[in-house]
Amino acid sequence: MLLRTILTRVIEQIDNRVSSSFNTAIEIKALEAINRRYKELNYLTGNRRGLPWMSKRYTFLTTAPYNTGTVTATNASRTIAGSGTTFTSAMVGRKFKLASDQSIYIITRFVSTTSIQIDRAFQGTTAGTLNYDIFEDQYDMPADFHADIIMSNPNSSGGLEKEGVWDLTNEFPNNSSFGTPQRYTIESFKSREGAVTTLTGTITFNDASRSVTGSGSSFTTELVPGDMIRHVVTFVSGTEAGTLWREVDSIASDTALTLKQAWNGTTGTSTTSQRQDGWLRVRLHPIPDDEILHTLKYIRQLPDLADMTNIPEMPDLYHPAIIDGALIDMYADQSDRQRVIARADFERWKEQLRKDYSLGTQTVRLIPALTNPRVGV
Repeated sequence: MLLRTILTRVIEQIDNRVSSSFNTAIEIKALEAINRRYKELNYLTGNRRGLPWMSKRYTFLTTAPYNTGTVTATNASRTIAGSGTTFTSAMVGRKFKLASDQSIYIITRFVSTTSIQIDRAFQGTTAGTLNYDIFEDQYDMPADFHADIIMSNPNSSGGLEKEGVWDLTNEFPNNSSFGTPQRYTIESFKSREGAVTTLTGTITFNDASRSVTGSGSSFTTELVPGDMIRHVVTFVSGTEAGTLWREVDSIASDTALTLKQAWNGTTGTSTTSQRQDGWLRVRLHPIPDDEILHTLKYIRQLPDLADMTNIPEMPDLYHPAIIDGALIDMYADQSDRQRVIARADFERWKEQLRKDYSLGTQTVRLIPALTNPRVGV
């Protein structure tokens, strides 16, 4: 069922008509209510489970610490000089720690195989022939991450134990033990608004098609399978501009890729297509002492329905539930009796979803804050 159809039915239920511009106050209120209840239905995740279309798996490989050779650290200097080292540019962004000092620094610049710079002046006593470790204990989460279900590695059959940010903050930077990770925490390192970049070139999305083509684009260097992309930046009321995120399935060349789900919107080109980058990181403890493959099962972030041609990402059977849910809000100022009926119908839909997919009896995840449907997600 298209968003246009859902919106029309909600408006008609309260004895109104949808305008040609889709921009009246009542329509904006209805769009907000539709998205609110749409997400409420999809985040029924009791018993650490998720609805099938909301759950995904993500794997990442940890980085083994590097400690070949020795280094010289100079008080009040940011330069670390190596002896017998083979520093690389890939080490920029990783953490640096001397065996004899509890302070942890971040590598900000690769100078040569025997010289790097850290993020602040070294505060300890100048000394040479020092043992050290270059390591990474934080890894980016997928761009569409919403909530974790379980994190595991080959040595944690029951999954890693999740800790609150406060718990691990108390342990760092003073606790720098290495080993196989047994615990983790999810932390933010930039805002969601800052985790979006514009793609190069002119990009064409095709209605009802998974194929996306580009002109002057750089798909092979700017994207990888699993990335989330969208057509344009801003939703224009009354149009079918593309603000719904889609996942990249495969990349054939710099100018051709395939989506996992067909694009539903008017065929058109854009020079403002975007990629959504990860904005959360997972911190592991102990610090990984080797390359270890970790698997994260998580519930994905659900984008707002914004275009009139957007289709809710859930089985068609449950689309009427969105209408009943939206009517709860729409009747708030009109009819207490009809609002009670809509609430009862909506709760029945939620119970049906729980029953159909063997979920828990409670909603245990918070629903993300909604953005205004007029400006996209």
